[in-house]
Amino acid sequence: MKWRPLMAVLLGLLLFGVTAGSASATSVHQKDITSQVHWAYSTLIQYQDRINRDFINWYEDNKNSLPPLTENTVGELFQKFLQENPSERSYLNALTLAQQKLYDLNALRDDLVVKELTITPLGLYSPQQNYVKIKVTIKYFKIKLIRWTVKYGEQDTINVYYSGKYARQAYLEFSDNYKKASIVAWILGLPALPLSMPVAMAIWSAAGGIMFQGFKLGDYWESTNYQYFWIVTKSNYYYPNVVVPGITLASNFEVYLYNKADHKYYILPNTKYVSITAPGISLSASAVAAEISEAAHRFVDNHGQSWVYVKKG
Repeated sequence: MKWRPLMAVLLGLLLFGVTAGSASATSVHQKDITSQVHWAYSTLIQYQDRINRDFINWYEDNKNSLPPLTENTVGELFQKFLQENPSERSYLNALTLAQQKLYDLNALRDDLVVKELTITPLGLYSPQQNYVKIKVTIKYFKIKLIRWTVKYGEQDTINVYYSGKYARQAYLEFSDNYKKASIVAWILGLPALPLSMPVAMAIWSAAGGIMFQGFKLGDYWESTNYQYFWIVTKSNYYYPNVVVPGITLASNFEVYLYNKADHKYYILPNTKYVSITAPGISLSASAVAAEISEAAHRFVDNHGQSWVYVKKG
């Protein structure tokens, strides 16, 4: 199975990334990271093997009434298999959680590189420190069925990092509690990564004032030493042509501010909304996740999955 050699490499990278990271990574316990990796890997193997075995047995029992099993039909057949077998949907959920955990740990190592950025004393900004950069990553949820790999969803992560004077501008745009429309304006105006007005309004509506109730923007700004503003939009989008939306897995998204101490300040926690409404707008979380996916793919097609500077000076 291809997961095992891949996981061995990932484990090595994770351990190297933690032990060779900057001093700010001292709060990350290597033993805890290792145990999480082992748990996620063993869970992934367990449910991958279980679902694959059950899928083969199901197809053998029903093949007289099913289309031939080919690369072109395996996704459709997998959806039918999930519809007819509720227990397999719970197995797929467990498999997905394991993949999400591995992706999160891998992202942690990547963030350690960012944490090594030098921060000058408060108020001392050089021209090189005034910038906005974006990083978009797309990581797929997949399962091996017989000899085919079926992608059934993806995790899209959009990082927008403001530094220096741009960080202060971003903070000021968010700091006025009476200008909630600034959230919508920010979502619509993501540099080189615009979302539509309906989706921007839906995200704002879903937030439901969370940003202004129990969320202290000043605490986040202080935690960055007033040097940067890091906004992350993360979406888990499950393909409706493979899994049954809301029955097998529910697409979802979240928006939070992030600092280099691995702390998240949620604007919109990750919740599986059935529907999202705003004046004149009604969207499912799956529809929002689908558009975030389209925006992520457009950006990655043009710029790749590394940090891209969109403003400097």
